[in-house]
Amino acid sequence: MGKNITITINLPEDYLKGIEILQDAGFYESRSDFIRKALHKFLKKDLRFKTDLDSKLTNLAGGGRWIMQLEQYRELSFLQYTLIKTLKERGPSTRRDLVNQLNTPRTTIYDNLKNLLDNEIIKRFSRNNGKRGRPKIYWEIAKKSDE
Repeated sequence: MGKNITITINLPEDYLKGIEILQDAGFYESRSDFIRKALHKFLKKDLRFKTDLDSKLTNLAGGGRWIMQLEQYRELSFLQYTLIKTLKERGPSTRRDLVNQLNTPRTTIYDNLKNLLDNEIIKRFSRNNGKRGRPKIYWEIAKKSDE
């Protein structure tokens, strides 16, 4: 690993109490031990996500505007990447479908869908089911410019 560097962080009191409970139960040697292990787990997951995403980007084919959009994928949050993956696997989906599938609040899903829409990574369309009322709004991956 490398030389340890001392840092100061501010935590809510409840977090600190939770850490101390786990420490008293023998799960961690100290607060520092807990924070080191939690950061290690988080970074391992985040870096694996980043490596996986980078390899997927290299394997994607396409040209023109789509290639320029690939750079935007590098700046995606984990949820946005998951939304794209879900839409690719399941096809067009409503926000409700995505909320249920990802077990995430609807406003969070909408904010992330809006961001992907603004970056032209996904698109939305409506489908009238032949009944009265508003048509359902569906979200899907935007087609590549060369397709």
